[in-house]
Formats: sequence, C-alpha cells, structure tokens
Amino acid sequence: MDAFGWAVVALAVFFLLFFSFTNGFNDASAVVATTIASGAASPRNAVVLAAVTGALGVVLGGSAVANTIKKMVVLPPHVAGAPQLSAVAIVGAALAGAVLWNLTTWRLGIPSSSSHALVGGLVGAALVARGPDAVNWGAAWLSDPLHQPIGGLAGVVFGLVLAPALGLSAAWGIHKVVKLALRNARFRVNTHLKRAQILTSSVLSFAHGANDGQKAMGIFVVILLYSDLEGGDSVPLWVRAVVLGTITAGTLGGGWPIMKTLGRRIFKLEPVHSLDSQVASAAVLFGATNFGAPVSTTHVVAASVMGVGAAERVSAVRWGVAKHILQAWGTTIPASALAAGAIMAALHYGAGL
Repeated sequence: MDAFGWAVVALAVFFLLFFSFTNGFNDASAVVATTIASGAASPRNAVVLAAVTGALGVVLGGSAVANTIKKMVVLPPHVAGAPQLSAVAIVGAALAGAVLWNLTTWRLGIPSSSSHALVGGLVGAALVARGPDAVNWGAAWLSDPLHQPIGGLAGVVFGLVLAPALGLSAAWGIHKVVKLALRNARFRVNTHLKRAQILTSSVLSFAHGANDGQKAMGIFVVILLYSDLEGGDSVPLWVRAVVLGTITAGTLGGGWPIMKTLGRRIFKLEPVHSLDSQVASAAVLFGATNFGAPVSTTHVVAASVMGVGAAERVSAVRWGVAKHILQAWGTTIPASALAAGAIMAALHYGAGL
C-alpha cells in the first residue's frame, strides 16, 4: 500500500479503538450504575471490578457475536495480495459515525446504545458507498427465523428490540418473587443483598464484555482482512488484547452522567432492586451472546431498572425520564446512519473510495 492507503487503514483502526473506548464508558457505565446507586460499592471499587470481570468476558466470550457483526454489510470479495481500501473506508466511516453519536449521548447523559450506533453506522456507510445491495437486510433470517442463526439487519434489530423487553419482564418477575420471599425480612438483610451484588455485578460485567467486546473484534478482523494484513475469519489473540485494553480504559474512565441517569433518575434503587435488575440483565445478555445476537447492555440494564421499579409500584418509576431514553433509543440507528453516510460521502466523492 502507498501512504494514502496506510492513512485510510490507520484512521479506521483509530476510530475502532475510539469506538471501543466510548463503548467502555458508555455501556460499562450502565453495568456499575445500579451497584453504586444502591450503596453496594464505592464508584472506584465498582468500576475497577467491572473492568476486571468485563476483561475476562472479552477474552473468554467466544466469537458468535463477532461473526454476526462481520456479516452486517456485504463487502466485495477479498482477494489476497490486493488491499481494498473502499471496504476499509466503509468500516471506518461506520465507526466514526458511531463514535460521534456515542459522544453526543454521553455528553447529554442519555443512556444510548453503542450497538445501535454501530449497526446504524454500518448501514449508512454501506448504502452511500455501494447502494442497497451492500446491506445484508436479513432476508435469509426472515424466511426461517426459527432455524436460521440471527443475521442481517432484520435479525440484529429484532434482537436489539427484544432484549430490553426481556430485561424489563424478567426483572419484573424476579422482583415480584424476591419481594414475596423477603416480605418478613428485617432491615439488616440489606447487608447481605449488598454483598451478593459483588457476585451479580461481576457476572453482569462479564456478560457485557462477552457481548460488546465481540462487536469491536469482528470489525477489527474485517479491517485487517481487507487491508491484507491478516487472513482468515478467526479473531487473533492480539486483537482480543487490543480491544480488551481500550474497553477497559473506557470503563475506568467512567461515564458518570449515564451512571446518574440509570442509578438515580429512573427509580430510587434499594439493594434488593439493584440485585434483581442485575440478575435479569445478566441472564438476557448471556442468552443473546449464546445466540450470536449483538444487543445493548445499556438498554437491557435501563429496561431492567424500569422492570423492578414497576414491580414495586408503577407510579414510582419516573416515566418522563424513561420517555427521553426511549426517544434516544429510537433515534440512534438513523442518527448514526446519517453521520456515517455523510462521512462516507466525503470519502467516496472526495477521495474516490
């Protein structure tokens, strides 16, 4: 490759790492928000614990979600020995659009989804660069959703929408059962509930790392493949290490505005509410990862908080705040698609990519 080619690859990798970092302080903030709000751990201890257990999830979480993300768009066939910068540019523009949206929602303190932003970015960049045929719309999955693995835009969006619904309903059911079981418990039971969150928050962080880390790894493999720097579809160990490092750095950086929204503004969390929401969220994330579905940790956690609040008392949930969150959820994919599409248009028509 010439200097221009290396610059395109370098920018794509830069935005990949930036995306992983924003994913760390965006979605990982959701993981620790309930633990901190319920008083189970200090902000520093909760974030460090999330960074460590989330890192284990990145390393041990498999590759099913990564494979789904890699097949979101239809790129030209790879030819060994012939770097294809147009494909790298599509991925780079998608990541740049996702980063812009992540930064915007983080600044506003709105719990948004890195997963939605990445999906929207990929669709917007691919549409501008190569037209509708460049997007895997998910026709194969729609034709036989019970027997086909989740794939394409239809399957991914289905998973992204279904996961929060499952999180809300699971949290509602779990809290109803736990509330009944603890109806005669004394106040000191809160001490045990707080201690139990060390385990449940660790499991939730692991599940987050397993699902979200794979998204970045899948895109990294695509960049390396079309840059002709690595061959094959497997995720190299060093790629896992790099993604692990950037997500961990983002987690340690902390997304405090998002933590406040999830931990305090939706519903006033007590230790039992936090514990129940973590159990529900972790169960949904593990299930999604097992099926290769890239879902949003932030959305699942936010929905589970709404679920335990509604199980306690429907009027206790600040539905006005929930409404703003839902509006952000609905605008993430189109907004990130527009941003990525604009960036891709500049690269396509300005630099010929």
